[in-house]
This record gives sequence, C-alpha cells and structure tokens, in this order.
Amino acid sequence: MLIRSRKVRADRVGLCENQRHYVHGFTDQLLKASSTFADVDAIARSELYELTRNCRIGVELAAGRPFTLVNLVVANQEPERTERFRAGLNPNAGRFDVILWRQLLAAFEQPDWLGAYLAMRFAEEKR
Repeated sequence: MLIRSRKVRADRVGLCENQRHYVHGFTDQLLKASSTFADVDAIARSELYELTRNCRIGVELAAGRPFTLVNLVVANQEPERTERFRAGLNPNAGRFDVILWRQLLAAFEQPDWLGAYLAMRFAEEKR
C-alpha cells in the first residue's frame, strides 16, 4: 500500500485560530484512539498531520496484516520532524520509510509520458 502525503503544518497554511484548534483537536482524537502510535507527544510535535492521518488509515485498513507507510518526497527537507514522527510510531503496527522520487524512478524504466509528467510536477513544487 502506497499513500503519498504532503507535509502540512497548521501555522504554514494560514489557518485562523478556530481552524488551528480544530486541527489540534482532530489530531489529538486521531492519536489517542489507536495503538498505531507509541508516543503521541512525539507525533504531535512533528506536526506532520497528513502523514499522521495516512498512517492511522493505513494501519486500520491493514487490520493486522503487514503495512508500510511510505513518505515519497523530492527531498527530505525536514529530517528532524520526520525522525520525530518515526520515533512516535508503534513498531508493531507497521513500518515507515522515506523514499526519494529519484530512488523510486531509478528502480525501473519509465515510459516517456511519465518522465514528462514528473518533470512538470517537480517544476511546480519548486515554485
């Protein structure tokens, strides 16, 4: 199972105070109602809300079967936050890997259309 996630922080997306409260309240509810996370404080401090949500969904869908959450990124620009997130996960719930797009693309020959599409997408993300 592969779930692609963008890292979202409440203070970076211009949320008003009520929306920030909702995000933090939602995250608290998401974290505490599951054995997916061993250290909910570390997960919350990482502020990787979408990755947290995707992890919870993935573990629930896996229902005890082997599960790996993959954070597919152009570059790991915030390794401290990623490691904080990793430290908060319950290792018995599944695995967490960070894979760079270039690593994924090096693993197989891409059709021309995929190379053109990814070049366009990567250019958009640099803006």
